[in-house]
Amino acid sequence: QLVQTIPFSQGVALQDDGNKLFVASQGRVCVLNPVPFEDQIQELLSQQHVTEALDLFERTTPQDAEKPRKTALVREDAAFVEFCALRFSEANAHFQLTKMDPCELLCYFPGLIPADINFTPKNRGHPADITRVVRTSISQGKESVSQSEEDVLVGLHVEEARQCVVTYLEWARQQAENAKRLELIDTALVKLLV
Repeated sequence: QLVQTIPFSQGVALQDDGNKLFVASQGRVCVLNPVPFEDQIQELLSQQHVTEALDLFERTTPQDAEKPRKTALVREDAAFVEFCALRFSEANAHFQLTKMDPCELLCYFPGLIPADINFTPKNRGHPADITRVVRTSISQGKESVSQSEEDVLVGLHVEEARQCVVTYLEWARQQAENAKRLELIDTALVKLLV
């Protein structure tokens, strides 16, 4: 249900001009501006509310020729939110619903993208090394841990991330549409598995 509520006690007037909602009380007038659904979806993703973002997307995006492309992009964003939050199984489920370039994920692991491939990640700038992503996520957690505990956690989560990428690449290998993509995937798999 797409409903937003605001407390409105001692109000004296409400006015809707089609674009804005004006709310007046004895001492002030407030203007409520609508926020486009796309902006709300991105805000929910930035706050790691993936389920809510996907639900809002599904409820508000018209069924047209563009919806499959838009769905894949939102799923890709959702996958990276889950990945950076160290929720790897959820990330992998979303990754497999996209048509993303595997390099988008490989760039978190230095040395997995061959030097002859000129690749710039889209919409996320240059991602950090997976170890830094894991450390950042751990440091944002609710519990404080000692340095030695953190090092152990980092190692465990980096291994989980590596396994997530292996699982995704094995899936992507079956979807590969050309020899160059297949070679990229195979090379990354060999490096990750050795």
